[in-house]
Amino acid sequence: MKDEKRDRFIKVMLTEGEYKDIERFSHIEFMNKSEFIRESVKKSIYQIKDEILPHKQDRIKDGRIKKEIFKEAKMAISAHANNKYLEKSNKEDLKLHQKMIYKRKQEIENELEEIRKSLK
Repeated sequence: MKDEKRDRFIKVMLTEGEYKDIERFSHIEFMNKSEFIRESVKKSIYQIKDEILPHKQDRIKDGRIKKEIFKEAKMAISAHANNKYLEKSNKEDLKLHQKMIYKRKQEIENELEEIRKSLK
């Protein structure tokens, strides 16, 4: 594995216990202290990135939701521009709208349940 050029230096003060832990764990991992610390920092950075940055699936889901919201907003603006919002809706449109609302409610409840499971 080709390492990147190391041109930065960080000086860290440790307690005697922390130093002994690093020394012990580096021997267990068959690394020198510098390699062990470097790998530990990399693991921490990846872990923080995974926790803070949204996962790819979440970004896709958010994109889909945003797209739906923009589509609804565009339709509402178009209806307002054409004065269609003043027209009465027929029963079929109302039933379709009610089904869409119920479906969205189910999606939100499922997402809420997933969030509750992930927090446990």
